[in-house]
Amino acid sequence: MRSQTRRPRGSVSPAPVSISLYADIFLEVARLSDRNAQLSLCRVSREVYLTSRFLIYQNISVRGRAANALVDTLDKKTDLPPIVESLLFADEDAFVDIAQWERVIVQLKNLRFLGIAPLIPLRSSWIPRLSFRLSSFESLATVSAEWLELLRQQSSLKLLSFADSFHGDIPTSNELPLMETIYAPGPLIAQFAQHLRFRHVRFDYDRYLASWSLLPSEALAFSSSSSKITTIRISASDLLKLITHGAQDVLSSLEHVVLEEDRSWTDHLYTNIPLLTTSLGTVVAQLDGSFPQLKSLVLVCASRRGPLSAVCSAPALRTFRFFTTTSKDSWVSWGTAEEAKVRFEAFSYYETWRGGLEDYGDEYKYVLNEDYEYL
Repeated sequence: MRSQTRRPRGSVSPAPVSISLYADIFLEVARLSDRNAQLSLCRVSREVYLTSRFLIYQNISVRGRAANALVDTLDKKTDLPPIVESLLFADEDAFVDIAQWERVIVQLKNLRFLGIAPLIPLRSSWIPRLSFRLSSFESLATVSAEWLELLRQQSSLKLLSFADSFHGDIPTSNELPLMETIYAPGPLIAQFAQHLRFRHVRFDYDRYLASWSLLPSEALAFSSSSSKITTIRISASDLLKLITHGAQDVLSSLEHVVLEEDRSWTDHLYTNIPLLTTSLGTVVAQLDGSFPQLKSLVLVCASRRGPLSAVCSAPALRTFRFFTTTSKDSWVSWGTAEEAKVRFEAFSYYETWRGGLEDYGDEYKYVLNEDYEYL
């Protein structure tokens, strides 16, 4: 006989409990979720969507056809463009409908970062109608005269990133008084540094690594800059050229040096060439008392051998970091009796700050995501 549990006489069956999750709770969950989960949460209800949608549209990165889909959405839902604070067209295949893009770009009132691709247009007639104030601008293509005209009016700009050349006159420090950072091929950096003052500089070798290095004339042009560089990411051989071509005054405020992988100094791992005779050994030997504020040296490369502290005499340089494609090592109190090594987890150095390292401040606040559906 099956036993039964009897309820006390007079008791009432419990009614189903309805728990209501308010939109602000959904918002907190969305903040801690990945992009796909955020999209799903936005579909829970209209209230949740209106509360959480800024997580989808505040920081946007799009590729290829997704760029046109995004602009179509922003054009049809006119309440969305003011939400956008950063917009990156992340590859050379990104394209937009020009009529829709014109209507959208004038509504991007709170845009702070803009990254353009070759097929993203701008016409001079649009510029007077644009009200955003950029702090960062990136271009994957040759910068046209129209885009340079816009940049001249963006007095709030702090960061410029160029993957290619440009057409037109370079903006001046009077036009861009807050400028701090540039990420570009060496010839562009040398030209821009004569007109603008920078604190952070990264030389882009992605397209030029096999054949490009600083020419003596470019090194001399850089040395005439009024900049006081505190962070530089560059190859060892090009840094040596800057030092030997009169850029000591520009570099005298250096605090952090990031050296890109350079076959001229990694080849010694597979040959009998002494380390100290390579460009790496030579440039490290140059980091002496002339650089009193230098605090850290980072090597971004695939292999490591041997300490460098014996030949580097910069008095404040006590941090040495070595990045590979699978890990990063760090030495604190480098070159002293208290020297200690700290090992970090595996990571990709391509994801670090484009001007140097994450420790120096991430100027890019946009999120680099894969293509995703727009609500």
